[in-house]
This record gives sequence, C-alpha cells and structure tokens, in this order.
Amino acid sequence: MDIYYILYFMLIPFWSLDLIKIPMKTKRICMILLCLIYGIYGGCTNWTGSDWDQFYGVFREASWSNIFTYIRYGTTKMEFGYMFLNILFKSIFHLYCIFMSFMTFGWLYSNGSFLLKYTKFPFIVFSIFFFMGCQFLIFRQGIALIFIVISFRYIINQDLKKFLICVALGASIHNVALAVIPLFWLSRLKVNYLTANLLYIGFFLFSAFFAKIGLSLGLMLGGSIADKVAIYSDSQCIEVERSLTTTLFNLIILNITLFAMNKNQSHQRRIYYGLAIWSFLLTNIISMVFQDGFNELVRIAAGYRLGVYMCWGISLEQAYNHSKIAFTILILFLFIYLANKFNHLPIFSDYAGYIYRNCKPFYN
Repeated sequence: MDIYYILYFMLIPFWSLDLIKIPMKTKRICMILLCLIYGIYGGCTNWTGSDWDQFYGVFREASWSNIFTYIRYGTTKMEFGYMFLNILFKSIFHLYCIFMSFMTFGWLYSNGSFLLKYTKFPFIVFSIFFFMGCQFLIFRQGIALIFIVISFRYIINQDLKKFLICVALGASIHNVALAVIPLFWLSRLKVNYLTANLLYIGFFLFSAFFAKIGLSLGLMLGGSIADKVAIYSDSQCIEVERSLTTTLFNLIILNITLFAMNKNQSHQRRIYYGLAIWSFLLTNIISMVFQDGFNELVRIAAGYRLGVYMCWGISLEQAYNHSKIAFTILILFLFIYLANKFNHLPIFSDYAGYIYRNCKPFYN
C-alpha cells in the first residue's frame, strides 16, 4: 500500500510551480509528465475485483463485426463509441494495457489542461481533483467524461455546435454525458447568494431527513433488517461528522465564487463563474440526495464534478489576490482536508481496499 502514499503525496511538491513565475510551457510539460506516470500506472495494472474484468472481456471479444451488436449481461447492448475505441486500439496495438494507459492519460490530461488554461493554481487544483477519488482507475464512464471536460471549454465560449458534438461523442460511450446538456443554458443564469445557499443547505437538510426516515423504517421492521440498520446507523454518525466538515468547506468555496462572479463584468468570465457554480450545486445536490442505495443516479453527478474544481480554483485566486495571509491559511486547511480525504479513499475501505491491495502489473 506504500505505493499509494507516493502516488498521491508526490503531487504536493508540484504546488511550488503555482507559487513561482515559470513559463506556461514548463508547467504544461510537468503536467504531461505527471499524467503519463499516472496513466501508465493505471493502464498497466490488473485491477481484479473491480469492473476491470468485465471490460477486459469486452476488449478481448470486440471486433468490427460486433461493433453495433455486442451484448453484455445477456441483454444490454454496449454503446458503439466504446466498442469503436476498443476495436481501434485492439487492431493497432493489440494490448489492453496500451488502450487503458491511453484512456487514463486522456482522462487525467483533459482535466489537467483545462486547469492550466483557466485557473491560476493548476497543480494545487489538480491535487484536489486527484484526491477526490482513484483517478488512475477509470472505465467506460471516465472515458466518456473526457469529452465532457472538453465540452466545458465550448460552454465557456458559448459554441453550441462544438459543445453538442462533444456531448454526442461522450454519449456514444456512456449516456451519463447527456446529463450536462442543460449546463450550456444554466451557465448564462446569474445566481445570487440567497438562492445558491438555500439550494445547498436545503438539499443537505433534506438528504439528512431522508436518511433518518429510512433508518426509522428499518428499525420498525425488526429482526435482521433492524440489526443491519443499527450497524449502518452507527457508521452514519461518523459520516455525519465528515459531511458537516465537507459542507462547511463547500459553503465557503461556494460563497467566495459567488463573490467573484458578482464583481466581474466580463461576459465570458461571468459564463465561466455561472458554469462553475451551477456544476458545483448540481454535483453536491445529486450526491447528497442519492448517496445511499442509488448508485446509478449518483453517477450523473460525475458529469458536473469539474465545476467543483473550478470553484476551488476561483476561491484560491480570490484569496491570493485579497490577502496572502488568508491564502496561506486556506492552503494549510486544504492540505489537512486532502490528507483526511486520502485516509477515507476507497483504497482503505473493506471492499474496494481488496482491489488496491491485490492489484498487480499487467502487460497484455
């Protein structure tokens, strides 16, 4: 497991690149090298126990003859865009590890290049992105989201044609890409402090109330169901403490972003802020409401998650411009926050931890 400490915390020294004046070309080269390291590690690893086995099977069975007809689970037809990528890489390179290395690199660098272009502290924000999950382990949804990250550029530029092309390409791989379509128009809507905070706090309270109802009904049923619910309830006490900390952080970041939007007069920049805020709100609302037992619906939030990193980038820039002391304090809190996030990554969970502890090199 020591490898994961290295993979995650090796990002911290790169923060210095955001704090000194160096050419953008140098930053881009460093970002590419980072993404290559993570891409090769993720692509050349056998993640047995996850969806890796299923998608390796798709790669082995994919051919030009079944690009539109391949069936998985006995009834579900695989999206033709995903089949096309599998067949193309299989025809040229033959190896699944090369396909996955390319895809993982594409996922990481699509986010990294976006942050280089639109944020003042790309490596710090890239670290936030990386610590939010196991970003070097991606599958079909992650590949589709590459096109969604690219589409955010066209929302900012309000280029509807290119935006829809990106969404269509993403949807040909995974239909979660379709969820971002409303963002093109939502980004134009100005949201005020009251509306944004009421939406966030209202759904946070609703999700907590919704969870309480579920626990109460489970306990009323008695027997083994009640026993399971009691265990779940104990674990939820810990989760509530974590969610309160996260909620506090999110409200701070949200309101700093709102402050930045309200004082900026540039039309394109206001679109950028609007996109960040609405994506941020939708990510958190969906995650809060559907956090337990609705995994398929929670997937929708992934399409909006770039907005969370955009808000972090805006907040860091605002703190830096207004007070170096406030910026330093925010960086210290961010380091503590990310260290806490690391300790609660799936790597250390009972189920997913098995996957990470037992993964091994894979070159086929």
